[in-house]
Amino acid sequence: MKITQAHNAWRKLKNEGLTDEQIWTRLEAMESVFVN
Repeated sequence: MKITQAHNAWRKLKNEGLTDEQIWTRLEAMESVFVN
């Protein structure tokens, strides 16, 4: 996973009001996308 992509996604989800735990779960689900 690229750090910048993860950071941007985290910030975007945080702005949408998700909790850290929800964001972490979402990022783990998207990890396969970041790998490519």
